[in-house]
Amino acid sequence: MGFCLFEEAGYPGTFLAANGNHIIDVTQIKRFDEGGVCALQFKAPLFQGSDMATMDVLGLADDIWALLNDCAKIGLNKSHLNLMNKLSARPMPLLVNEPDRIMLVRELQPDEFMSEDSSLLTASRLFFVDGKHRFISERPGVFVAQTNAGGQTPILKGSHS
Repeated sequence: MGFCLFEEAGYPGTFLAANGNHIIDVTQIKRFDEGGVCALQFKAPLFQGSDMATMDVLGLADDIWALLNDCAKIGLNKSHLNLMNKLSARPMPLLVNEPDRIMLVRELQPDEFMSEDSSLLTASRLFFVDGKHRFISERPGVFVAQTNAGGQTPILKGSHS
């Protein structure tokens, strides 16, 4: 199972990479002439600190399910990421040997990661199946290209209302 790249509804122009293997439901929450907004539900809850996170993406439910089905044919490669360490502003290399443990990679807005720790210059957050999360310096598109075989990244960009 590979990762799919979706445009986040709350931050148009910002993307998240979702592992289709961990998505159990896609719920249409808004529909408009050019497209819609759907909520992704994962096998395990997503936490940001102590708060439960929900992920809303641009697109219609049928289009998202079709993309997830296509994505199932893409194999996973090992991915070398730059993990952000709170003790240092420099990224530390991390080799992800089992990308299947990762449910979601979400690109962060500058105001989001700056509020976590102003010394961190990070771009994304990894959400693991065990409920933990880590900051990485790559953006979701880079992560997807590294974990998908041959860089075959399925991307769904929604229309804006």
